[in-house]
Amino acid sequence: MSRTIGKVRLHKTLSGGEQRWRIDLRPHGWIFACPDPVTGKMIPLRSKRAALGVLESIRSAYASGKTLDIAIAAYTRSRSAVNSIPVRIEAWLMRRRQDCAAGDISPTYLRELERYARADGYFPWWREISIWDVNAGMLEDWSRAMATQRLSGSTRRKVLGAFHAFLADLVRRGELERIPAFPRVPVDEYVPRTTTIDLQDQILAAIPADRRGAFLAARLGIRPGEVRALNVSDYDRPSRVLTIRAAMKGPTSSAPRRGTKERNVRRLIVDHELASWIEEHVDFRGALSGAPLFVNPTGRRDGKRWLSNPLREEWDRAAQRVGVLVRMYEGTKHTTATEALRAGRRMEEIQRALGHRDRKSTERYARLAEVTPVGELFRRAALAATTAAEKARVDAMAPTDHDASEAEDLDPVWTPSEIASTTTRFIRENWRGGRDSNPQLPA
Repeated sequence: MSRTIGKVRLHKTLSGGEQRWRIDLRPHGWIFACPDPVTGKMIPLRSKRAALGVLESIRSAYASGKTLDIAIAAYTRSRSAVNSIPVRIEAWLMRRRQDCAAGDISPTYLRELERYARADGYFPWWREISIWDVNAGMLEDWSRAMATQRLSGSTRRKVLGAFHAFLADLVRRGELERIPAFPRVPVDEYVPRTTTIDLQDQILAAIPADRRGAFLAARLGIRPGEVRALNVSDYDRPSRVLTIRAAMKGPTSSAPRRGTKERNVRRLIVDHELASWIEEHVDFRGALSGAPLFVNPTGRRDGKRWLSNPLREEWDRAAQRVGVLVRMYEGTKHTTATEALRAGRRMEEIQRALGHRDRKSTERYARLAEVTPVGELFRRAALAATTAAEKARVDAMAPTDHDASEAEDLDPVWTPSEIASTTTRFIRENWRGGRDSNPQLPA
């Protein structure tokens, strides 16, 4: 089949009789020149023999297993419009839209990619560049250009990650040979703002009773998108078991209801407070019609399924009433998981309850649960040092065997500096503060 690829044709004859040849590779384009092996400069095909040599090289590369795009890349890199990054990105986005329609990626992720590719986005920086010209230096320049726009390290890392996914797709399809090295963007560790169980209970109590159910479920470690996707049929009344099998893939009412973030299914036994709320507020006849388990009483859409913004705003209002600054995701799932670890629950148990495939996701809560008692640590270290110094001083003053009998009735001799140091330590350790400026004498 490789022998049928391409045709050599006469391109034009110059005024002096010199000829220029070309290779017809449509729909992949035309080849008019080949690179100089030393300088890399493109040299016109001045003879049919030279053109046939290039075509034979392309056919051999294709026969060895390379795709035609890669086989002809050295000759068409910058000349062919099909190799320009904007053209390839649009084709890539088209495939991502098909993936989204099939449920393989979320609409939220697709919207993010499309935002990067807009005229006012970040990908147009590459508008005049071929996919074959991308190198590590250009990627570093791009990253610095985004930094001058005051983009955070986290945003730059996301944009670079999306562009890496674009190039990886080309490599996977055989349209690019390799991915150049990407710059590393330092990003400060994200530490969620958690609260306490008591404050969590106060925030939940500040939410009107008819709207509280969704937040009681979120307190169990269920993601907000999963809470919104729960249907009446997902709850088994006799066993109080809630099956989390889906999530809403977007913030609006038109968002599709698909599999969870980790694409797994987990079953949780709800606590008595949520079970009582469900019994009181849920119409179980909705199990046959796909009705949502938790509804927004003021919702205007059919079924009144919670949307992302109203759910978040309801939590924010309740937190403000309590006087706590904590977002819903952090005040429910993050707080519950962190407090469970502090209470001694095993990492594997929490990972299973939260539905994490990767243990690293759960270990984030372990770092939140680890609070170093610096004050107590330093105080104990100071006491230990003081005790050791006191013991050494006493040992140095202890009488030897030959004069022990003579020293029994003698008090130790203290220097002025020892007296001042001991007096100061005594006052600090027994100071009661307030108006009573006298230290409390030991009994």
